[in-house]
Amino acid sequence: MKIIWLLALGYVALCNIIPEDNEMVAVERPEVVEEEIPTANGMYTLEIDYLGGDGHDIELARNQTAINPTYDQMIEFIKTDRTDRNEYIPDQYVCGDFAEDVQNNAEVVGYNCAWVYIEFEDGIAHACNAFDTTDRGLVFIDCTRSIGDGPTNQDCIVNVADGEEYTQKFIKSSNYEPLSIGVVESYEVIWDGDLL
Repeated sequence: MKIIWLLALGYVALCNIIPEDNEMVAVERPEVVEEEIPTANGMYTLEIDYLGGDGHDIELARNQTAINPTYDQMIEFIKTDRTDRNEYIPDQYVCGDFAEDVQNNAEVVGYNCAWVYIEFEDGIAHACNAFDTTDRGLVFIDCTRSIGDGPTNQDCIVNVADGEEYTQKFIKSSNYEPLSIGVVESYEVIWDGDLL
């Protein structure tokens, strides 16, 4: 298999896995593995049936004492989280890995955070995060950094809804104009191993 990347204005919009013969295949939805693996300080790790860029199983942190943040707390966390500074490396560290790291980091600091799987109408898949804020409800965040000359701080609030454009709004000001990267066909929000 090889990875096909969609590039727009110097940054990666999303990716899709296709076989060597270039025939498109349906992307399987992640399934939650119900086994909790205890770690330190009341934290647990949950595996979902989705692979990171290097082929590892995505693992979500679960903090039993985590809370839903306010919108301002979420924004402050995202601004201080350094995940978007990681380098996007095809076949090694991609959108699912960025979303995994943001989710794990949020749970460590005490905020509930979801890992979100998205399929677009053109068959391409993507991953981002969501927070159920106490004052503004469900807010989707994408911290995936692009390949190449795109902005280094790409934390965005994104629109995720069936049948609507996946649009981005940078949290910090940027000289780059975010683009729609497709129409959302479906999505799944995974909280602590449970689907929303």
